[in-house]
Amino acid sequence: MGDKDKNSNFIETMQKAIIEKCLEKYENGVPEQEIIDKVKKLNANEMDEIYASYINDTAEEMLKFYQTTMYEEALRWNAETAEFIAIQEQKWGRCFVASRAMYTISVEAAEKYGKYLNGADMPDKNNKKYRYLVLREIHGRTCQIFLEILHLMQLGFADGAFARWRSMYELSVVANFIYDGTEDTAKAFHGASETDDRYEWARCAPCFSQNAKKHITFNDIQNQCDFTNEIWKKQYTLANQIVHASPQGTFKRISIKEPLGMIPVGHSDYGISTPAEHSAISLSQVSALFFTLLPYDEGLVAVEVLNRWGDLVRKYYFDTHDEIFREH
Repeated sequence: MGDKDKNSNFIETMQKAIIEKCLEKYENGVPEQEIIDKVKKLNANEMDEIYASYINDTAEEMLKFYQTTMYEEALRWNAETAEFIAIQEQKWGRCFVASRAMYTISVEAAEKYGKYLNGADMPDKNNKKYRYLVLREIHGRTCQIFLEILHLMQLGFADGAFARWRSMYELSVVANFIYDGTEDTAKAFHGASETDDRYEWARCAPCFSQNAKKHITFNDIQNQCDFTNEIWKKQYTLANQIVHASPQGTFKRISIKEPLGMIPVGHSDYGISTPAEHSAISLSQVSALFFTLLPYDEGLVAVEVLNRWGDLVRKYYFDTHDEIFREH
């Protein structure tokens, strides 16, 4: 259809809308045909003015409608959400319980660790006080994000959960860098919390002291860590695509089932196995770094338990996924 035809159809549609509006307004004996003839003779400026008024009046009516029905809509929305959560619980309940247990194990172990160190007399406490301080805060933040991911999965937001895992991965990389680094590096990280500095604190580390780059990047730090490899870097890249306005993150969301055809705009039961597995691994990694910084037997036990529990979480989620989505 050419531009001329499109414009003609648009004008006809607009005229029809205006005529209907006028007929509503002027039901006072004015002949209908007279109104129709008058509208058709309007020039472009008059049409624009009347149409703008029509749009404004219609918008006002819609605003009033939504204001009067928003509480009713909220009740309907809450009922639909509760129904989805109930169905999600039926499908993934055992998995969610396993994730929540892992969170509890890590948090309770951290509380015991803190109490033990408060009463312990060891030389390393002063030598590693900044590393302990930083790793303690990173561990706490990691636990909180893990819980956020769990709630997002329960609500059926796999992409949101995976986006939050991106932060967990970055924290695990920084935690590894701090763990292997010096007190000066940890102190610089802590001090940078009062500034706009993102990664320049890392220049205190011996590996970057001679670095001629203008700025230290997260990738520079990532390349210094033991556990990072091409597999994890690829997963991190995927999480970046999910976070940003990328074509991959738009058309290849992990909550989209193949074949394509539906656009997820709300809850979805698909794709949560990946953020569940990744977040469990990252929580284990950060917990291991924190609990082994200073000598602590129960910390070693907690690390072993969390590693094994992470394997259990992975099995639960992927077995459940295979059971629910056999065709995929």
